Amino acid sequence: MRIALLKIKFHPERERGDYSGLFVDEMLQRGHQILIFAESFLADESHRCRWIKIPRSTGWARNNGFHRHVQRELEAVRRHEPVDVVYALNRTWPADVANVPLPLHAEYLRSLGGIFRRFSPRNLSISRLEKNVFRPGHLGYALVNSAYQQQNLMANYQFPVERVVILRNILNFEACYPATAAEKTGSRIAARLDRKFIIAFAASRFAPSGLDNAVNLLAALPDALRRETLLLVIGDDRREPFLAQAERCGVSDDIVWVGGSSAEELRDYLIAADLFLYPGNCGGCDDRFALQAMGCGLPLLCSSRNGVAELVQENRNGIVIDEPKDVERMARWLATFLQLPQTAREQYGAAAMETVKPFTRENHFNQLETLFRKIVESRTAGK
Repeated sequence: MRIALLKIKFHPERERGDYSGLFVDEMLQRGHQILIFAESFLADESHRCRWIKIPRSTGWARNNGFHRHVQRELEAVRRHEPVDVVYALNRTWPADVANVPLPLHAEYLRSLGGIFRRFSPRNLSISRLEKNVFRPGHLGYALVNSAYQQQNLMANYQFPVERVVILRNILNFEACYPATAAEKTGSRIAARLDRKFIIAFAASRFAPSGLDNAVNLLAALPDALRRETLLLVIGDDRREPFLAQAERCGVSDDIVWVGGSSAEELRDYLIAADLFLYPGNCGGCDDRFALQAMGCGLPLLCSSRNGVAELVQENRNGIVIDEPKDVERMARWLATFLQLPQTAREQYGAAAMETVKPFTRENHFNQLETLFRKIVESRTAGK
């Protein structure tokens, strides 16, 4: 197949583990040809992998600029060479297949405070573009990574359910696996985590992923248990509002802050923990951290407002709390869990790891390649 990949930036060598780079590597190994339509390109071209340079867009309407330019270039290429499948990783239409962004911009706007921010020119521009992308006549298939994301797409844009494909995220099991007891102890010593229980929270965006709820949960624990517990916060997002919140709640000394890290460094922190906390408020924008935690053998305490909640089974690999601000219920469950014998907690972790075992690179791209072949075959049959 000859596949057109549409993405603003193609930088697999700069961004280790970048999905677009994995996609291109895998499709080339499977014998396909790739045309990469991008504004910038940091990789090597070959006779089966070519860069089609897209004029750079600037300003607050950059998403719309990329959409216009990439469609113009795609049309020009199609005049003199065939393209079997168009796969969009950024908002543009028409396309045969598109990844649904996390969160949808429509969902993101609901989380914003202030009418002026929600209706700024930039946000209105992205909203119009996203609405057009998910018109049934503009897109063949929408890729989501969970049933939660599927429901959000259908609720916001009424996209046909039969054309929404759930394609789970890829876990890199070389950098995502459980620790031995000795390795766990060494990780705690290296990170200077000196309490009995460690609760991990990792996110690229603290507010949507529910760090405020995590801080309130820590404050709601019984005093004796809290003195034995540390909340380990991993990420580079702005800390100041949460530092102030921790001070007000009297838990500043019960939180350890560490910066963002590579997948390998993230594992070093995750394996030090007993449980992963994900009380997100909207969108599931940081589901990947929760999945990595499960791959490292951590049970999950999460809200229902994300895509990993559907993987959690109570009293097996964690618990789901419907309302992310219900810190009293979270605190009761957490207190019960932490007081379980270590062997029982380890069984939760083993079940979490078993849950995400199918999320392999091979399974992901097998499913995607099957969808591409279906598109090509249906188009051929319709001629």
